[in-house]
Amino acid sequence: MSFPAQLVHIGFKTSRLYVGLLLLVCLSFSSLASAVTPVVDRGQGAFDLSGHVSYFTGASSEFTVNDMSTGNNDVSWQAHQSEGALSLRYQTEPAWVRIALINEQTTAADYVIEVAWPLIPSLDFYLVTDDGVLHQASGQLVEEALQPLAHRNELFPFQLAAGQAGTVYMRVVSDGTILLPLYLWSQAEFFEYDSSINLLLGLFFGAMGVMALYNLSLALLTRDKPYLSYVLYVIALAAFQANVTGVGGLYLWPDWLEFRLMSYGITSGLGFTAATIFTIQFLELRKSPWLYRISVGILFFWVAVVLMTPFFSKALLGALGFPMGLASCVFAWAAAAYLAFKGHRSALYFVIAWSFLIVGASLYIASMAGIVPRTPVTEYAQAIGSLIEVVLLSFALAERINRSNAERVAAQSASLSLASQLARERAEKIEAQEQAIAVQAQATEVLEAKVKERTQALSKLNSELEKASQTDPLTGISNRRHFEAEFARLLKICNRAEQSLTLMFIDADHFKQINDVYGHAAGDECLRQLSACVQQNLCRAGDLFARFGGEEFVVAMPMTSPEVARSLAEKIKLRIAELRVSVAPDLAGKPAQVCRFTVSMGIAGWVPQQDETSDKLLKAADAMLYRAKDSGRNRIDVWSAS
Repeated sequence: MSFPAQLVHIGFKTSRLYVGLLLLVCLSFSSLASAVTPVVDRGQGAFDLSGHVSYFTGASSEFTVNDMSTGNNDVSWQAHQSEGALSLRYQTEPAWVRIALINEQTTAADYVIEVAWPLIPSLDFYLVTDDGVLHQASGQLVEEALQPLAHRNELFPFQLAAGQAGTVYMRVVSDGTILLPLYLWSQAEFFEYDSSINLLLGLFFGAMGVMALYNLSLALLTRDKPYLSYVLYVIALAAFQANVTGVGGLYLWPDWLEFRLMSYGITSGLGFTAATIFTIQFLELRKSPWLYRISVGILFFWVAVVLMTPFFSKALLGALGFPMGLASCVFAWAAAAYLAFKGHRSALYFVIAWSFLIVGASLYIASMAGIVPRTPVTEYAQAIGSLIEVVLLSFALAERINRSNAERVAAQSASLSLASQLARERAEKIEAQEQAIAVQAQATEVLEAKVKERTQALSKLNSELEKASQTDPLTGISNRRHFEAEFARLLKICNRAEQSLTLMFIDADHFKQINDVYGHAAGDECLRQLSACVQQNLCRAGDLFARFGGEEFVVAMPMTSPEVARSLAEKIKLRIAELRVSVAPDLAGKPAQVCRFTVSMGIAGWVPQQDETSDKLLKAADAMLYRAKDSGRNRIDVWSAS
């Protein structure tokens, strides 16, 4: 049986001679044979061999290179005709790859075959020539000192003499997907290319470190949770990129063989975990329950991936992780786009930043699949997209903080406007003083008087605004907003002093009938007189009296037991029952009417416990009030612990 072959000439940049490459691939199916002919672009520094190899899967672990090279009948080679990297999914047995080469130069040539994927557990390289067999070992399970070259990717250097032919065999072992982006280089061109890649990687990781440290300082200063989750995301993303570029295995954990095998699952899981946490906080997904529930489900999945990686095979984790990773990216982008459409300003920045990451990852996958040429940009498009995303998200966080500050500044715009006006007036006076020194003293006095007057006016206005925000306009007593703030303070004071805090609710009986019969003006007068009556009977300055809403009033009495409060309530109830509210007649000539009414009261009180909220006491007193009203009105009910 004969095997066809074709000689391909490749032009190197540093030589006018030609390198001939012959790839002999034999596939035995009964009596059939086929050959794969490489096509190499002479203008490239790297020659992509992915479409010019043959492979054999399902080989027994006992197979050796001799079985492969001597035509063992059990070996059925298959041609890989695709332009993309060779990808074999979930292999439980070793896989073999074969490449045939011949050097047609007049001098010996130094080559290096690069496997541009650093996450292969075990990779044996064999070069079979007429001089014998050259064996080299590399991969995650091989110590750095035993590898032919210490590098981010797997490298196999060799030499072919002038006119010498050879066949390369690679034995690959992995419990997950086998990805083999194969490239043939002249050694001189490879190391020239690699130096520029190392520079770019150094710039990338340096930039990621700067972004992490800068935003960590902002997180400590602002105490803003999204900043902290952003820093964790940057660190996790940098760790993932260090893993897939081989930087981590070469510099960070070169001797930690167990971790090197689990590094992809752990770093990718941590990256998605940190990204999901940041997405939840930055987009404020808690405000959108259905988006929040989905994001929490995604978060739990990736935490589980990180925890399960040491115990499950790469095949299982890959089968679950790849579709879930795609779904996580799509969900984050779609959620941000949805919120941006709803008017969430920060979400628009997130959409733009996340788009760069998705585009970068897509270009990287396309270069691996052979859809686009392999260049430094496409090979590291994922890292470039990650860096752009990180920078844009940092700007988005800064915009978020600036917007919050702007909202606070807007609340003080009136005061600042007045201060600016005063500053302009003072500047005008100073200029007038320079022009007319003779009237300097008088102008200064006038200016100071105006400043004092404006300052007093501003202070008075602020005091009136603050008082108005805390006062019920009808009765002149505290409103509910002021009561709730002060009641929380009283709760803490009584807790520290271990003294009772008693709450009394007062509600005018049949108040709707008063409004219907006598009119709303009479109803308002009834509430004013009720308020005045209660104030007259409160003896202590520490008691807090407020209108809680409608015809309902509340009294908070610190250092007071429910029994003492009941005595006071009886007194107040009697005084209110004695009130006579004059009602003006609707028509002229009709006599004035007198409106009388009663109140129902609910009382609850105890010594507040540590971390107890105000809701418990409010609900207890309110329940007593409704029990008093349900029991016939014009009565007092007191909460009992029994």
